[in-house]
Amino acid sequence: MDKHEVSVVITTYKRPDKLGRAIRSVLNQTLKDWELIIVDDNNADSPFRQETEAFMADYLADSRIRYIKHEKNSGAPEARNTGIKAAVGTYIAFLDDDDEFESTKLERQLALFKSSDLKNLGVVYCKNRYLDETGTVLRYSVAKVRGDVFKYHMVRNVGITSTLMIKKSAIEKAGYFHNIVCAQEYELLLRIFALGYTADLVDDFLTNVYIHDGERITTSKKVIQGRLHIFEVKKGYFDRLTPKEQKLVEHYHWLTMFRESVLVKEYKEARKYWKKAVATKPQDPLNYIEGLSLVVPVSAVNNIKSWLHHIKNRLGK
Repeated sequence: MDKHEVSVVITTYKRPDKLGRAIRSVLNQTLKDWELIIVDDNNADSPFRQETEAFMADYLADSRIRYIKHEKNSGAPEARNTGIKAAVGTYIAFLDDDDEFESTKLERQLALFKSSDLKNLGVVYCKNRYLDETGTVLRYSVAKVRGDVFKYHMVRNVGITSTLMIKKSAIEKAGYFHNIVCAQEYELLLRIFALGYTADLVDDFLTNVYIHDGERITTSKKVIQGRLHIFEVKKGYFDRLTPKEQKLVEHYHWLTMFRESVLVKEYKEARKYWKKAVATKPQDPLNYIEGLSLVVPVSAVNNIKSWLHHIKNRLGK
């Protein structure tokens, strides 16, 4: 088997119609020395498996592409773990099947791994755009931190799955993805950073994340229990934080719980979480922007947040 420095792992489930965009974005990379591992997590007897197999047939002539099929749906964490364990690369980049890379992403992240002045570098991430299916930018990612980012990550996610390139040995040492309902990449990164690994940033928009109406765990009621589980995980690290830092982690947790409850129309719970968010940090204007979701459509609140994201991004240039 050929040795490549970078392995890209795409897991796919029920989205053969969107998979092509993700694959093409890997084929179009300026870095050509990569391998692409596609893990098909559809049930073996499902029509989605048949469609995905037929679609993949056109790509398998490229020796850099490997196609692995699960016998039954095991979930994104296990599918990613399958890809990681099969990978030969020193570095693993992840790409969701409905997202895409900009053409220089792998080249620039690999270059930073090799040129960074940070010690014990385990993660290189990039900024990303959130777009709708028409290509309209809805908002941008906000993280711009480097070095020891553990405390930052306790409050806000450093980078979502498709923005990440991670040293394979760091993933192995941390124990791979855990089979949890949501925020799987967040929880893996938390364990990696807790081990003392640092992160660096390619300060450019190299990933496009598409928001669409398809099946997403982030719009289901299961995410509420998932977020509560993540908070319990965070509390296991509270001994590393000051009381003020603990309060900030709590604040953003309750604000996230408010947002998720509104999305699944659990308005009584949403009000409870909003009050807790305000109690932990009453001066945060985000409380009141998010709170508008109780009286106006969520889409209107998202428009306000998108507008603020655009302004912040312009000021940051």
